[in-house]
Order: sequence, then C-alpha cells, then structure tokens
Amino acid sequence: MTGLDFFVDVVVRGMVLGVGAGDPPDEVARVLGSGYVEDLRRTTLRRDYGLVEFSWTRGRDDTAWCPGGFVVQVHRLTALPVTTPFDRYGSFDQRLRFDGLARTVAALDQRLEEIAREGDSPTFRRYGLAESQTVILVVADSADGRLSAGDVWSIAVPSPAAGRPAARSQAIDHQLAHMLRLSDTARADWLQRNQPAAAHVNWWLALLCTPDRKFNKAGRPIQMRADWVRLTLWLLRWTSDQGVFNAYEHAQRMAYFRAMLKDLDIDSLALAPSADEIVRNCLAAIPVSLDEVALVDHPSALRRLNRSQMWASRRAKNLINAAEYNLDDVTDERLAQQLRQWIAVKRRLV
Repeated sequence: MTGLDFFVDVVVRGMVLGVGAGDPPDEVARVLGSGYVEDLRRTTLRRDYGLVEFSWTRGRDDTAWCPGGFVVQVHRLTALPVTTPFDRYGSFDQRLRFDGLARTVAALDQRLEEIAREGDSPTFRRYGLAESQTVILVVADSADGRLSAGDVWSIAVPSPAAGRPAARSQAIDHQLAHMLRLSDTARADWLQRNQPAAAHVNWWLALLCTPDRKFNKAGRPIQMRADWVRLTLWLLRWTSDQGVFNAYEHAQRMAYFRAMLKDLDIDSLALAPSADEIVRNCLAAIPVSLDEVALVDHPSALRRLNRSQMWASRRAKNLINAAEYNLDDVTDERLAQQLRQWIAVKRRLV
C-alpha cells in the first residue's frame, strides 16, 4: 500500500481507518490512539493527529459531544512526517496530485464533481463525492510556493447530521410561520399549490431544516417551541408520503431529528416516534442483509467490489449511524440486538 491508497480510502468511504465523521471522541481515540494534541473549549473539542483533525461540538449546558466531522490536512505532508497509525499505509509523497486521485477513484466507478460556491477563494477549487459526502479542496493558484496548482490541500468529511442549507431565507421563514397556523389539511393544500419542481430539493431541505432554530431557541416559550416540533414532524411525514424523500432518506432524517429532540431541555421527545419505530425503519431501509453486505477489511478490497455493492454497504453505514443515536431508548431487546450486530461491523462498511 501507499499514501494514495489511504487518501482513496478516505474519499470513497468517508472514513479514516474505520472511524468516521459521526463517531464520538472515545471511539476515535480507541482506533487512532492517544497521540493527538487536544484543543478543548466549553462548546468545542478538536483533536489534532497531525495529518488528520477530528472535531466535536456541544451546547453550553450539554455534556455529550456531537460529531463535527474530520479533515485530512494533506498540505501538511510538505512539513510533517506521517506517524502512527497512518504510516501503516506505507510511504506518503509530500504532495497529492488531484488528477491522480481522481483517476484512481474513477477506476472504482466513482466520480468526483466540481462544486462551485459563491464566495469561494480563487486560490482553491472544490470537488466532492456525493455518496460519501467528502469534500476535496484543490490548489488553483498557490501563493506560498509549497504547493502547485492541482495539488490537494485537504479532504474533509462533515458530520452526517450537519448537512443543512446555509441560506435560510426570509421567504422560507414567512412560509413556515404561515403553515404553523394552518390545520394539517390546509398545510397539505398549501404545499400542493406552492411546492416547486421536484428538482428543487434545496427548497425542501430548507423547509425541513429552518424549524430547528425555532424550537432550539432558549428564550422561546415552551408551548411555541413544541408547536414548531409538531410542524417539523408533520413535514417529515408529509414529504415521505409524497415521495419527496425516499425511505432511506426519511429514516435517517427522522432518526437524527429524534436524537436532536432528546438533547433539548423541553419535553418534546414524546411527540416524536418511539426509538423502536425509528430503529425499525432504519433497519428496514437497508438494501442488503447483514450476511450479504460488502465489508472492507483492507483498502485493496474496494477494488474487488462493484458499484452496487459499494452503494448498498454505504447506505447501510449511513442508516446505522443514524439509528445508533436512538439505541439507548429501544425497548424491544431483539430489535436492539439486531442494531448492535450491525454496529459491530460498521467500521468495515464502505
């Protein structure tokens, strides 16, 4: 193996040596070791392993850390040696060329797409792999002389629960405030009249994500916050019934939503589906059985998998990540055991 195998593994699987953006600090330390520099603050935690940085966040009154994703700081290869545990991949070049990385990823039937964002620096170009949510920053115009155009600067994987639209327009706020006052039937009628074309998924994402800050706002009366929770749950169910989001997407969204409610200081968890229902729906949305799912014990194993196998294994991993947040509240021990069996192989999923 070489350093290129390490980077391909990160891009395709969205993981580092089997741990991913959704894992807690203890699990990351168990796999990557204790050789990190820690930056601990009241609401943020960052652990720097040299080549890789993991981060977490939490509310001011919370004790549990929420995943914040990780970044592979590829540009540091010009100044820092690769240390344990990453050196198990063998030798690393001081630079990672994007064209070589893209060719190797393409050979696995995966395609990196350029992402254009307003306000991006002209110094960099951004590429992504939708399946793993990986974002690759590539030097377009190097100013410091260490790297050249076409060198990879970093590879980042955000938290699975952090994928929210950056822009929450005033129009969306007004639309949601209007729906808050309507009955369920009137809401459905309003959405049928005002929904955009199916291709405008961002509109639906903004509609679902914007209420989060309504019931997460500490100064808002409890009853009003509960009303926003009810609206969000109704929207989640309605968009699923209408086919805006499929069973795979809906199961994840509902699982993360319930996990968020559990962390709030208001009694809204009773409004959400039970943990048993959440976990059961996540497991039902997995497109392959535990006996048949593709597992990866070595990066070279990726080359033996076809696109369908990788797709099914990755979907299983995403669903298990979401379901795991609700495991402690599951009352059906048989169902809980099923989830634990999947969790046991999660690190080996694509």
